Amino acid sequence: MEISNQLFRSSFFCVLYYAIILLRSITCLIGNIIDSMLLQFLFSGEKPFRCEFNGCERRFANSSDRKKHSHVHTSDKPYNCRMAGCDKSYTHPSSLRKHMKVRLLVELMKLAWQIDENALLGIQSYRLHIRVAYVS
Repeated sequence: MEISNQLFRSSFFCVLYYAIILLRSITCLIGNIIDSMLLQFLFSGEKPFRCEFNGCERRFANSSDRKKHSHVHTSDKPYNCRMAGCDKSYTHPSSLRKHMKVRLLVELMKLAWQIDENALLGIQSYRLHIRVAYVS
């Protein structure tokens, strides 16, 4: 009885081992097929999403690009600058990002100029103080 039990266990684990290997290879194969189908769709140049406005023949690979493009046909500018004193708005988020980079650079330059100007004024006032106090 002991020998048959041991044989059963070893054969059971052997079958289980090969079943796991088979399952792994099947899932790997399915994963590769899905990956290749996805890559084929993404890089095939297929553009199934057509612009919904009459007269526009533009096509897009995904629906989000089509939605961003639709703002071109309307006066809708949903991407607004949030900096104080600026009321600019844009149809594309990339245009807003470019605007924000320029605005940030300008603000940093203004800040650097103020710091530089204040430092310069401080040095000049110190020199003036030295002249008045010790030269006179």
